Amino acid sequence: MVCRKKGFNRAVASMTVMIFALLLLAALLLIIVPMLVGQFNSMVSRLPQLAGFMQKYAVAAVERHCGQLCGNRSGIRYRMASGAYG
Repeated sequence: MVCRKKGFNRAVASMTVMIFALLLLAALLLIIVPMLVGQFNSMVSRLPQLAGFMQKYAVAAVERHCGQLCGNRSGIRYRMASGAYG
């Protein structure tokens, strides 16, 4: 074997590979985790915009699709405003 000719023990070579793999994993985590935290914080800061979009467009589209009018007391907006959904 090549390892024995150069004077490396199989255990030392295996340990070296494992340490290198763990260091590579740690480096990747140090890069990826801050990026994920930044993306999560960005998403949380945009939640009010998303809620506004949902109220303005998505709920209206669902009401049109279901055939309910916005002024109808059985509509989704009335139920959400009255707290019927939690």
